[in-house]
Amino acid sequence: MKSKLESSLTDTLKNSQLSSVISDAGELSLDSILKDGLLKDIPVISSMLNLFKLGVSLQNYFLLSKLLSFLKSLDNVNIESRKQAIKKLEADTEYSQNVGEHLILLLDRMDDLNKPKMIARAFTAYCKKEINSVQLQRLYYAIDRILLCDNSHIKTFLNNRGKEELPVDIEQNFVNSGLGYVKSGYGVGGVYPTELCGLFYEYALQKE
Repeated sequence: MKSKLESSLTDTLKNSQLSSVISDAGELSLDSILKDGLLKDIPVISSMLNLFKLGVSLQNYFLLSKLLSFLKSLDNVNIESRKQAIKKLEADTEYSQNVGEHLILLLDRMDDLNKPKMIARAFTAYCKKEINSVQLQRLYYAIDRILLCDNSHIKTFLNNRGKEELPVDIEQNFVNSGLGYVKSGYGVGGVYPTELCGLFYEYALQKE
């Protein structure tokens, strides 16, 4: 059943008009989607509903919520762009993963309901050819690892370039997520932003 879910997500990204997810899901509660089988024409939602028939679990409940958040954040990417992006990714030896499988595993691990939106922004950037497959995977890694409570400090961290120290817990969070690195040596020290940090700010965060 899990492989069916993964393949149905790929199918959804390649063939579904996600604007329908936006309009239909915008006013609906997750409970009503489960109870009435709404959005069942979206392949990955249909697969999730089948999982619920086998027994609703809290994990599946939150996975459906994260899937909806991810799909709703892709409404500005047309089908053809998504289809071409998936084809290119799955032919890329530096990616070498099934797109649906990778995304399901990633979304299932997310510890915050804002993270699926960030994953969608990174995927959108790839669809628009603004980043390559390696940068996409690094962004996925950073989004997975970052504690979102420190996101408000990303811009300051980038602008400081090691000139001003942030609280140690914040700097450690950035290092753990691949957004920062420890620079040491004679007359030099501190935590500095990586190239990935700039990409994260540009393509993962929702900037006002």
